Amino acid sequence: MEEKLLSKLKKVDRLVIQMICKNTNNKIPNKQPSRTQARILDILINSKGEVSQKELEEKLNISRASISEILSKMEKHEMIKREIGLDNRTKIVKLTDKTIEIHKYMNETFEKISNKIENVLSQEETEKLKELLVKLSDGLEKEIGG
Repeated sequence: MEEKLLSKLKKVDRLVIQMICKNTNNKIPNKQPSRTQARILDILINSKGEVSQKELEEKLNISRASISEILSKMEKHEMIKREIGLDNRTKIVKLTDKTIEIHKYMNETFEKISNKIENVLSQEETEKLKELLVKLSDGLEKEIGG
């Protein structure tokens, strides 16, 4: 029986994650962020390092209580810090210097891994794969309403 596409994608995903782990050489904390925490970090990085807690609630469609609990855990692991905004009701979420450094290191690691992956394929195959991945991600985003 032929292996299904999703199985192949999962296998590649697993192998890429193994490459990331192998290439980080324990330079990142043992406590890896959850998917939601990773999404929060991504939003913060794309927002120049700070965003209001209310904005995170809205962007992630998460209740105030849930986002507060998630952010508390992130603070405990020194991923973020929270400060009072211009008025006492607004909380501003910011990246810590530690998280910014980890992000820089991970970007360098991802670049190296990306180069290794691209070396497995010809330039033509790499370009075709990129086109197919964009087409696939766009189609899946439309399917789920993202």
